[in-house]
Amino acid sequence: MKVLYISSPLCKWNFVEDTTPVMMREVLKRGGTTWFTTRRDLFLDGEVVKCKVRGIELTDAAPWHKMSEPTVVELSSFDVIHIRTDPPFNIEYYYTTLLVERARDEKGNGPLVLNNPSALRTLNEKLAIFNFPEYVTDSLCTYSAKDACAFVKKLGGKAVAKELATCSSRGVTLLHQGEENYGPVLERLTTSGEGPILIQRFLEKVKEGETRITLIDGLPLGYMTKIPAKDNFLASMDFGATSKPCVLTPREEEISITVGTFLKNNGVLFAALDLIDGHLSEINVTSPGLLKHTNEIMGTDLGIILEDKVEEWLKEHRS
Repeated sequence: MKVLYISSPLCKWNFVEDTTPVMMREVLKRGGTTWFTTRRDLFLDGEVVKCKVRGIELTDAAPWHKMSEPTVVELSSFDVIHIRTDPPFNIEYYYTTLLVERARDEKGNGPLVLNNPSALRTLNEKLAIFNFPEYVTDSLCTYSAKDACAFVKKLGGKAVAKELATCSSRGVTLLHQGEENYGPVLERLTTSGEGPILIQRFLEKVKEGETRITLIDGLPLGYMTKIPAKDNFLASMDFGATSKPCVLTPREEEISITVGTFLKNNGVLFAALDLIDGHLSEINVTSPGLLKHTNEIMGTDLGIILEDKVEEWLKEHRS
């Protein structure tokens, strides 16, 4: 199997901790070939979408990889294409999904693209939770700093503001009436009304941890609790959070199955949910991570499970 990963530049990779190398290693174990490119190496030549790629193999010591010389190929030459570029989901990311879709012809023949580019466009990771209002805490998405201020007051003066295009808890701000004048903060976050933000009730139990659930083929196959660092509320490894094992509650299982089924039906094979105190906080579809951490916590190998499902989807895709 010939697999292409459209990802962030290699200089941004952590080959020991990141999820994409976990995925690559499993493909290589099975005798497949793995290839790397960035979205800026994609181009449309007439009716044919092409890219500059390099073959990549992983090693067991620094620099952790070796690469072939770059070559230009048609996207349609691959069996599977993984879009693994981290957010921000900006206009460049949007155009990437449009280009990659052209790897398939009018009859639907071509590589299996994961996750589905149309799903990446329509399922914003912050706003997709509104498809499941019964699982979401009090929330408001608005361009207006004034309306955001009024909503925070309605919530009792404490809330979180989230930028819509970011990931890994970047762009998440705690708003606390009385501790600071958050009006200017909201003006900055909305770019004075030029961009929307999401305001949500602050869930105090985030201090006890946020549940990360890994969905593969619509099923919750990995889960753990992320504990924010001391004197922080952000349950993100990028902000010093730690992880521990957990058992899903009945409500978390219900949310996982409901959201997982929806995602599978929309061509999303691999996703991750973040839940706080039984409330759906985020649906990660662009570049889900933490496979290595989850494997270590659970004593499993989600890389094997994921690749098994990729092969199943590829077989169905070609039938």
